[in-house]
Amino acid sequence: MQKLHEDHFDYTFVSGGIISYYDDAYATSVLQKTNAGTSDWEREGYSCYPEPPYDNVLEVSYNSSECIENIQPLSAENIAFDEEVSQGFSGYKYFPFGDGITCYKWKLGNLQIEFWQNAYFRLETLQNGAGYNACGWPALPSGVAIRYSSVDGCLYTAGSCEASLSQDEALAAWSTILHDLTDASGGFGNDLICNELKYNGNGFRCLDKPKPPATKELAIERYASEYPPATICAPLKQNSPFQCTPTDTPPVTKELAIDRYASVYPPAAICAPLKQNSPFQCTRNVEVPTATIISLSVASAQAAFAVGGLVFVSLLRKLEKPGEDTTISGDDDLRALVRKLRVGLDELRKEFRDRQEELSGGHSRHEELIQNLIQKGGDRQA
Repeated sequence: MQKLHEDHFDYTFVSGGIISYYDDAYATSVLQKTNAGTSDWEREGYSCYPEPPYDNVLEVSYNSSECIENIQPLSAENIAFDEEVSQGFSGYKYFPFGDGITCYKWKLGNLQIEFWQNAYFRLETLQNGAGYNACGWPALPSGVAIRYSSVDGCLYTAGSCEASLSQDEALAAWSTILHDLTDASGGFGNDLICNELKYNGNGFRCLDKPKPPATKELAIERYASEYPPATICAPLKQNSPFQCTPTDTPPVTKELAIDRYASVYPPAAICAPLKQNSPFQCTRNVEVPTATIISLSVASAQAAFAVGGLVFVSLLRKLEKPGEDTTISGDDDLRALVRKLRVGLDELRKEFRDRQEELSGGHSRHEELIQNLIQKGGDRQA
C-alpha cells in the first residue's frame, strides 16, 4: 500500500489484523531536514534514508552506504547505446546500479560544490588542455567525446563528430572516466556517485530499527522468517476458556451410528474399567455328579410308576361286577399302596437331601481352601 509517497508491504491477516514493518519503524523514527542539509544524512544510533519523494540527482532510495553496496562493476551489461540523443548525437550511457534505469548523471556534484563544478563541466575543464574534437566537443585523450543530454540528464561517451563508437571503445572511455581521471575536487567514480546521496531536498528519515523491505518478494521472505505460523498462533493458546467441538462429523443414520459405536466402543473397551473395580466376590459353577442324576431319574421313574399303578387300580375297581362286596378289601389294598408310595417318596427325599448336603459340603470346603490360599499369600507379602 502507498504510504508517504512509497509502496510498502504489510502482513494482513484474514481476520483483519496487520503487521507492518514500516509502521513499526516509522513510529520511533526521526525526520532530519535542515536548511544547510550537510549532515542530515547521518544520526548516531540510527540509519538514515532519503525521505520520499526523492529530491536528489539520482532520484533513488539508497543512502550513501547502500549506494556503495549496490554499485555494479563496469561491464557490457550496464552500458547502453542510444542511437539518437536529443541533441542529435549517438553514444553510450552507464548505469551504476545495473538496473537500466538510473544512469550516470552529468549534474553529479551540483549539491556538493558549485553548479559549474558538476561532473560534466569538471571533465570539460580537466580535458581542456587535451583539446576539443573537430566538432568542438570536449574529448578524452583517446579522442572519445564527452556529451550530455538535457532530456534524460545522462552523461554520454560518443564518437568524434559523426563517427560511430564501438562498445569496446565506450567501455574503455567509461573506465578512464571512473578510475583514471581526477581533479582538485576528487575523482569521478563511486565516491562522486554515492556522495550525491548525502543530499536530499526532503531530508532524511532516520530509523532505529531495520529498514522496511522495498519489494514484495523481500517482504514475503522477511515476514515468513520472523512471523512463522507457530509464532503468530502461540498467543491464542492463552485465550482460555475454550469452546471445544468434535473434529469428526456425528453419524447421521442409525446404520452409521451402529458401525461407529461398534468400532469405537468394542466390548473389551467397555468392560476394561471393570477389571480395576476390586475387591471381587468370586463364585463357581459346580457340575452335578452323574450318580446323582441317575438316582434322581430312577426315583422319578418309580414315582411315575406308582402313580400309574394307582390310576390302574382305580379303573379296575370301577369295572368290578355288581353284587360283590369288595369295598373292604379294595380299601385295604389302596391303603397299602399309598403307604408304599409314601415310603418311596420319603426315601427319595432323604436321598436328595443327602446329595444336596454332600454338594454343599464340597462347596464349603472349596471356599475354605480359597480363603486359606489368599491368607497364605497375604502372609508372604507381609
